[in-house]
Amino acid sequence: MKYTITVDNRPDCCEVGAFGLHFAYGKAETDSDRAAAWFRGHEGYTVRENAPAGENAPEKGKKRD
Repeated sequence: MKYTITVDNRPDCCEVGAFGLHFAYGKAETDSDRAAAWFRGHEGYTVRENAPAGENAPEKGKKRD
């Protein structure tokens, strides 16, 4: 699972945070369940689960309705 972590009140945040995550413009990505759980447990962060690659993309050569 891939996660996007957002700094709630600092959209300009550009720094290295906990677990060595690199935040750029208030967002960082990780595939670490442990890191996602840590950020969920701390105020000021929003953690969103991302769909696996290709799950929402249409297959090649097929149109989406």
